Amino acid sequence: MSLLDVSDRSFGRFASYDERSLAYPVRRLLSLTEAPRSYSWRHIQLDQGDSSACTGFSATMEAAARPKPVFGDPCKITLSAEEIHAIDIVALRVYQRAQVLDEWEGEAYEGSSVLAALKAGQERGWWAQYRWALGPGPEAAADDVIRSVGRLGPVLMGTWWYSDMMRSDVNGYLNISGAAEGGHAYLLTRYSVKRDAVWTPNSWGGHGQGWIKRADLVELLARDGEAAVVLSRKIPL
Repeated sequence: MSLLDVSDRSFGRFASYDERSLAYPVRRLLSLTEAPRSYSWRHIQLDQGDSSACTGFSATMEAAARPKPVFGDPCKITLSAEEIHAIDIVALRVYQRAQVLDEWEGEAYEGSSVLAALKAGQERGWWAQYRWALGPGPEAAADDVIRSVGRLGPVLMGTWWYSDMMRSDVNGYLNISGAAEGGHAYLLTRYSVKRDAVWTPNSWGGHGQGWIKRADLVELLARDGEAAVVLSRKIPL
């Protein structure tokens, strides 16, 4: 686990919406008559440190997670420090490439977009396509996210991050209260029917991880949030 405290963390997700994304809703692939199911996708834990590279790190964590991990043995529970360090370098490169691909000129700024990180992963051959949790409306979009985590795979989020999300409460929840700290990209890898909540490992080396209740997920999506589901995962040759 990183020696950095959560107070030392930086934020680097900028909202970026491509109108063409509206043609690719994940809802078309989901069965809305099936009840959401609890599920957990095996993943690795990365740490972006004090960088603003959350988009690159969360996209790389997705690529390294079930159902088809790009990195390492899919049956291996933990990776060595050397293996993790090598993947951290890949994540930084994904972030740097996202800055080239995003809509903002140059790279003399901190941060990028979820969309650009997805494009960078696609360039690397990690996936052929991705879909968006669009709803209609934030409540339906949250339902799309929950059903996707339960059936399709991890979900890549881009939302505001709040001061009371920096640490989970006594019940393990990240609460969307307090001051808005900045835009953040993060991965959702679990859904619990009992809790009716999704879980993020975050990309802070184990800091800032916890459960996000459905009601808070709705609010995060309503407040300029976005969620993407990767499809057609591939392991590059």
